[in-house]
Amino acid sequence: MTPVASQSSVQSSVGSIFDSLPPRWLLMVESTSTTARKTVQDLISYHLAQGSYVVLLSASRPCFDLYTSLQEQKVPQQNLLVLCSVCTNDSKSVGNTLHLKQRQSLTEESIAVGVIAQQFKNKKAVFIIDSLPTLLMYHSPAIIARFMHNILVQFQREQMNGIVFSLKGAVDTTVREEIAQLCDNVVSL
Repeated sequence: MTPVASQSSVQSSVGSIFDSLPPRWLLMVESTSTTARKTVQDLISYHLAQGSYVVLLSASRPCFDLYTSLQEQKVPQQNLLVLCSVCTNDSKSVGNTLHLKQRQSLTEESIAVGVIAQQFKNKKAVFIIDSLPTLLMYHSPAIIARFMHNILVQFQREQMNGIVFSLKGAVDTTVREEIAQLCDNVVSL
C-alpha cells in the first residue's frame, strides 16, 4: 500500500487518485476536521458525476443537511442513497434515505450494508462510510476494527468499491492500521 501525496483540494485531485486504482478498490481517505465535510461531499459529487451509484453510510452528518448542501451545488442526486444513522426523524427525510432506527447500532448497519451491497453487486457503485472517528465515539476500538473488517471483506466479495473516511490523527493507530491493510490505498487530503 503506497500512500498518495497530500492534496490541497479533493476537486482538483480526485480524478488522479481514482485513475491509479484497480477496477475494484477499497480506499481510506483522511482529511483534517476543518475540511472533512467538504471532502466527503466532494467525493460524493465526483462519483455521481462519473455516473456511479453512491451509497453513503452516514454516522456524522444528518441526511437533510447533506442533501441541502448538494442541492445548493446543483449536484444530481438520483443515484445517491443515504443510510442515515444520525437523524431518526423521517419527517425531515429528503432524497433516497434509509433511516437506521437504532442510532449507532452496528448490527443494523451491518445488515443494511449487506442488503445494499447485494443490490449493487457488479454495478458501477461506490460505498462511502462517514466517518470512522464518529463510529469510535460509540464503540470500542476492537469492536470497530472487527466491524470494519467484516464490511470491507464483504465489499471485496461483492466486488464493490468502498471509501472509509477518517480524520487525520483521530483514530487509534492499531485500528487505523487494521483497516488500512484491507484497503488498496490510503489517501491524505
